[in-house]
Amino acid sequence: MVDAVITLYESTETEFNTNGLGSLNDAISCQVVEERNGEFELEMTYPITGRKYNDLQLRRIIMAKANPYSDLQPFRIYSITKPINGIVTINAEHISYDLSGYPASPFVADTVQNAFINMKSASAIECPFIFTTDKSTTANLTVIKPMSMRSLLGGVEGSILDVYGGEYEFDRYNVKLWNKRGLNRGVSIRYGKNLTDLKQEENCSSVYTGVYPFWYSEEEGLMQLDEKVINASGTYNFTKIYPLDLSDKWQEKPTQDQIREAANSYMETYNIGIPAVSLTVSFIQLSQSTEYEKYALLEDVHLCDTVNVEFPELNVSSTAKCIKTTYDAISNKYVSIELGEARTDLATTISNQNQAITDTISKTFMQQAIDTATKLISGGLGGYVILHSSTGGSYPDEILIMDTDDIATAKKVWRWNKGGLGYSSTGYNGPFALAMTQDGQIVADFVKTGTMSANRINGGTLILGGKNNSNGTALIKDANGNTLIRLDRDGITLSEDVQISYENISGTPIIPSKISELQNDSNYATNDDIPTKVSELTNDSEYTTMSEVEKKDYQTSSQVTKITKDTVTTSFVNTLEVTSKNVKCKAGDKEVTIDSGVSRYKYANTYIGNVGTNNWAGNSNRRGLVFELDYDGDYMTWASQQKNDQNYLIKLLYERNEYTSNGVKYCADSLNLGCDMDFHFNKLKNVSWEKGSGITGTMKFVQVGSMNDNGTAANWSNNAYLKFDRGVLIDAGWYNY
Repeated sequence: MVDAVITLYESTETEFNTNGLGSLNDAISCQVVEERNGEFELEMTYPITGRKYNDLQLRRIIMAKANPYSDLQPFRIYSITKPINGIVTINAEHISYDLSGYPASPFVADTVQNAFINMKSASAIECPFIFTTDKSTTANLTVIKPMSMRSLLGGVEGSILDVYGGEYEFDRYNVKLWNKRGLNRGVSIRYGKNLTDLKQEENCSSVYTGVYPFWYSEEEGLMQLDEKVINASGTYNFTKIYPLDLSDKWQEKPTQDQIREAANSYMETYNIGIPAVSLTVSFIQLSQSTEYEKYALLEDVHLCDTVNVEFPELNVSSTAKCIKTTYDAISNKYVSIELGEARTDLATTISNQNQAITDTISKTFMQQAIDTATKLISGGLGGYVILHSSTGGSYPDEILIMDTDDIATAKKVWRWNKGGLGYSSTGYNGPFALAMTQDGQIVADFVKTGTMSANRINGGTLILGGKNNSNGTALIKDANGNTLIRLDRDGITLSEDVQISYENISGTPIIPSKISELQNDSNYATNDDIPTKVSELTNDSEYTTMSEVEKKDYQTSSQVTKITKDTVTTSFVNTLEVTSKNVKCKAGDKEVTIDSGVSRYKYANTYIGNVGTNNWAGNSNRRGLVFELDYDGDYMTWASQQKNDQNYLIKLLYERNEYTSNGVKYCADSLNLGCDMDFHFNKLKNVSWEKGSGITGTMKFVQVGSMNDNGTAANWSNNAYLKFDRGVLIDAGWYNY
């Protein structure tokens, strides 16, 4: 288990390998909330009598555990409340929020890997974060204006998360985008009745028990199944059938089997008959109840893990993501976890099954806005209601609802007076981006839902379409409610009943029916103007043609050069010669530069060493191939894989400073072996053995050549000896009988 001491560091700290400014052992509480692709923040309460109270300052960093499994994480302080009853509340956000202050210039990418590489290369300032991914998704991403890297990661349309999907893991200065961060560890729970120690929602009003599929056209009429309805597989004490219009799926009249197959596919895709899971488990309260054992196994669930959920009353089962965890960094255990449907990006709220279904009947946008507003207003978010005098007089003239009790420190403020009602996210004096004034004007960043009636709408731009028509559509209907014209992301769709009227057009319009009837009134070339053969082209550029290039020995007809965005492919018979001051290749934090015949290697903005040619110091005629380790390089090594896809194992290592890893000590300024050395009978010269490694001296002894029958020596030598140097036998002498 990682040391869980909560520690305070300076705002500039990046390594976190010391005790920093000291531990925060006096903290009263410290909880970390992490959401899937969302919030990652710490909240601490601390007494003003604590040892480190005066050291708690804005932008300094608190190191604390966010879950039982990962290393301590850094959180930067962004808010410290005024003392209330001798206690302050400190709010801090994960160090990855610093990416909001790293702007990136426009760039393009076609893979996740390229998106991360190009984003970091486009950073306006040096960026210390490392970006990795296991996703191989291919899709085009285009950034047309400077944006913060935090926004580029996710939270806006066209972000990396929006284009490629995935699940983020923020680990100190490492940002990892996983195709799937969590696992299904086989954890299962039974969805039961509400308990006082957990929050459980099961709104059957969002559950359809079956579908009524049909197809309709004016020519063919209505096509439906003989059984009309297809029921879900569960057992229900109510019936709620969804009318499934499949008219757009086929141009011609389908068969009943086709309708039946499409309906079953729809039910599987949208989980018809299965309630959407919303479950929050509070372990602190739950541990005191008899139901604890039922949910204790959830304490082994990681963020983004999938949990199997059974609905015994409906006789169905489903799955749910762990989408939010709250961790007590002092007691080192979960406070609560939340299960539900996974969020799609950093900006959206948790979707539910009813929302997915109502997408097809154009109610999603409105219902989502209503649900969000209901949760915000009824969620018990706290705050302070104050009667205030704006003039400083004896009588109040406005009502304030704020996130703190002090006008000077409040950020989120509702202000209501005779001038109107307004909301500010930047404090008492505004600006008020949401307001309703006394002269009848409504100011809003975004009017999200409802019905608007108006005689005239002036100015501005009406935006429709977008991804999955998320910006909505425009419909023109006839007197019977049938759609005549539809404007959406696919353009303009006209029904067969639409007639184009020319009543207000002077003269009789002539509508061409053939291309030959059209006139070219543009400045663009026609097909006749475009050459189709090389011989029809003339060279009017400043560049040379192939015929003007002096032919070298290595230039042949087989010479081929292909250049794409990612690859340069060249085929030459003899030589490819590049004349340049230097050639640089960079990927992530790794960089190699070929300069003056020397390859210089750089890692994490630090030069490590060179491979190339050089000469002996003081003798330029003595030349050789060199491997040079720069002062900032820690080691250089030869290594090999034992098996495919395994780490490389050290075989020969030069270590600058003494280093211990996994119980193995590597000596300073030494060559360290990781394999046997075979000299093939060559000499080991000028060796000095380390002191204390063995005996040094000569052992003399009597060597008996043969024995008599009575057990006495028949002959012997007095000159036999063994000579040792620090434990190594270096010489010996004996008589050869």
